[in-house]
This record gives sequence, structure tokens and C-alpha cells, in this order.
Amino acid sequence: MFALMSFGPKGRSRTWAIRIVLVLLLAAVAAVAIRRWARHEDRKHFVSMGATGFELRGEPFFPLIMNYVVAKRLWGDSLWLGTCVDYQDTTCITLSPAKDHADLAAHLELVREMGFNTVRLVGCSNVIEREGRPYMPFYRHNMRDSLFALDSAGMGQRYLDALEDMMEVVHASGLKVILHVGIRPNQPSTEEHFTHVADRLAADTTVMAYDLFNEPLYFDPVWREKTEVNAIGEHWRALMRVHAPRQLWTVGLANLRETLEWDPAIINADFFSFHPYEHEPLQVLNETYWYAHHCPKPWIVGETSIPADNDSVPWSEQADFARSTLRQALSCGAWGYSWWQFKDVDWHRFHPNFMGAVDRLGETRTRSGRTVVGSVKPVGEVFRTFDPAASTGQCECPSNYYNWTPGSAYRLTGRLVGHDGQGLPDGVILAWDPGWSHPVSTVTRPDGTFQLITDTPLAHWTASAPYRTRLSGAVDALKPDTVHGGLTQDLGVLDLWFAPLGE
Repeated sequence: MFALMSFGPKGRSRTWAIRIVLVLLLAAVAAVAIRRWARHEDRKHFVSMGATGFELRGEPFFPLIMNYVVAKRLWGDSLWLGTCVDYQDTTCITLSPAKDHADLAAHLELVREMGFNTVRLVGCSNVIEREGRPYMPFYRHNMRDSLFALDSAGMGQRYLDALEDMMEVVHASGLKVILHVGIRPNQPSTEEHFTHVADRLAADTTVMAYDLFNEPLYFDPVWREKTEVNAIGEHWRALMRVHAPRQLWTVGLANLRETLEWDPAIINADFFSFHPYEHEPLQVLNETYWYAHHCPKPWIVGETSIPADNDSVPWSEQADFARSTLRQALSCGAWGYSWWQFKDVDWHRFHPNFMGAVDRLGETRTRSGRTVVGSVKPVGEVFRTFDPAASTGQCECPSNYYNWTPGSAYRLTGRLVGHDGQGLPDGVILAWDPGWSHPVSTVTRPDGTFQLITDTPLAHWTASAPYRTRLSGAVDALKPDTVHGGLTQDLGVLDLWFAPLGE
């Protein structure tokens, strides 16, 4: 009876049904496995976060980054993105997208030959909101910026097409890209613009990361509580998950003064890009030491340089600066390093004019025979011979770490503590002159005490520390200092509580 039930017509039907179900299940499992494998293979071509550094195709990737300024052009019926006007021979400005993209390809080839593997593109996607509408500046025939609304006359689509055309040139160079696409908090049209860009480039493996805000210390006009900054970061992370899930995101923080407001300890970015400059002696080495000990997320040096014209500042000094800051960045655990900028410019001030790795004199021929106006400075050789795998020694704490500002006329002292009364190490104190025009800063010692000594007349101060609230006040009780000379005010014990962040 059992045999008849198993192998009769009905039994055979059941057996075939089971076989079909098993085949379908195996096919479904195989399809899922193939999709997962395909996603894995696809993701390998994007830069990703590893345990101790970035990774690309399963191998360590240390982004050595050149900052490159992009110009947006609108000439007749042509709209394109290409080289910065000041990177070109100013006697012959490029007026066609084909020629401009050829110049861009030559520049990027030279960037590769100097040893860089990544470019940070700035100026190509800045949106200004006016009465709720997105406007973008484009260079016109007079080589001046004119604003055009992206939500009219097909401008938004034309811009995205031009951006994609430029990215094809970058892709051909073999360089990865950090793309600055600024989102302004509380300006919805700038966020919408970012989503359009991210959707268009979502599958572009050239894009390593998006820089969503550049130097809020200077470009965010609102003093924000850390609770609000934390919420902004969480919102941006959600945007990235939807619109750019395979690419990374960062925020370009000007320096450690950002801790007073845009605190890296409370922003959930994939990594941070710090922009230390030598406004005070050894400031870049000092800030890099601070990032190593108090930034809880991976970080890179996102901008740095000193100007050199080989006259008032010799090129050798610029090369020595690059060498020492590269060494400090590696020793202090940076995941990348970025130089400002590709070429010297004409921005009417010495400091920004001569920070480039290429000057504006003569011509350079790339290996493929392309011509670049300008000559590579000696700093280019520092980057060409840089080895991120080399041993660099310990993260250096410079001798002036606890007081960066030279001077002796004014002294501000005090102690930062937590709610438990314990001193807060490496808190940040920022003070200004009466007109709020000249800021000076320092950090606290391991016991929370600080001394800000400067020749700048002091009138205002603010203080904070990672994860902590911010306090501010007036410098209004300066007294003659019989021990040190000059004038001193002791702010006493300043109690900083944990910033109340959202869940």
C-alpha cells in the first residue's frame, strides 16, 4: 500500500511538485547571491571606510588630495564647467567647452604626475537661495559672476549635464573626487539641489565623497546650539542614505574653533575634513595634534598651505611646510591630506595668491604632451615622493600647544570643568578684540586650566569642549598683573555640561 501511494500517479505528481519547488527555491537563493555578489563587486569600485583607513578594491587607500577651483561658464548657448579663470593664461581666456575641457584634462594629468590621487572640486556647485529659489553664479562675457535661477528655462538640467560632462574628464584622469556641494541649513532649495546632483552621480565611482558644508565658522552666519548642529548632521546622513548610498560624506571644518558650535564630536559624518592654516606659529602642527586626541571620527587634513613666491617667501619654505605637515598628519592618524591649491591665482592679496603647487610663469609639458601654463614649484616634488606607508614617528605636541598666540599685554585665565568637577583637557577658548575682528584662541591643559596670552586687546570670550555646552562672556575686569606684567582677568571655574543631543 505504501509503495503504491509513493510511486503511483499521485505520488509522482507530488515528487515533481517538490522538485519544482526546490528548483525555484535554489534559483531564488542563487539570484539573491548573485545580486549580493554584484553589489559587493560594484561597491569595491567606490572608496569605502575601512577599520584604520579608506579602502579601494579591498586595498588601503590614502587620499592625497589637490584642491582644484572650478569655474561655471555661460557663453552664448554654451554652459559648461571647467578650469578656474585664474588658472589660465589671462591674456587668452578659454571661451569654448572643448578647449576648456582640454585644459582641465592637462591640469589633472599634471596633478597625477605630482603624486596626487584625488581632487577636491570647489566652486562647481555653489547655490544661493533668494526668496526660496535656487540661484547659481556663472561667468559671462565680462568674466564676472551673474546669478541665474536653476528652476527656470531648463537651467537646472543644463547644469547637471555640464557637471556630468566635467566629471567624465575627471574620470578619464584616474583621479577620485571629493565634490563640494554646499547645503545651507534652513535653505530647502540648496538641499534640493544637492539631491539632484547626488541622484545624477549616484553610480559614479569617481565620486569618493561629498563635502556638504565648507567652513561653517566663516560661512554660517547663525550661532547654533550643538543640539541643532547634531540634528542637521543626522538629517544629512539620512539624505546620503537615500540619494548617495555608496558614496561618503564629510564636512569641511575651518579649524578647532569649530568645536564651539560645529563640534565634530556631535556630527555623525563619515569623516571630517579639517582646514588648518598657519595663522599662528605652528598652528597646523598644534591643530593636527588636537584632532588626533579629540576627534572621535576618522579625519583628513582637508586644506592647508602657506604662500610662497620665491621672493618674500622662498619656495623651500613652502616645501618644508608640506613635508612637516604631511609627516605630522600621518603620525597623528590622519586618513588623508589635502593641499590648497593647484595653482597660484590673482585674488589681489599675497596670502591666497601664492599657495599653489604650480606658479603662473612659463609652461609645463605633461608626459602625454599636454601643455599647462605655469611651472611646478619644489613642493610638487614633496608630494611626488610621498609614501603614506612610510614610518613617521610619534604625533608631535609642539612647545606652544597651550598658548599659540605670541604676546604679553593681555592674559585671560580660568579652568573648564565638567558637571563632576573634573577638569576638561583640550577645551577651546576663543577671545576677540572690542570690534570682534581679531580672534585669538588657546586650549586647556589636562587639568582644565588655561592661559590665553596675547597682544590683542580683549573684550569678548567664549569657551567649549568636545560634547559640551558653550559659555560666553565679556572681558570687563582686566587688572594690572604684578607678576607677569600687562593686564589679566581670571574667569574662574567655568562649568560645561554635556550638550543635550537628540536620540
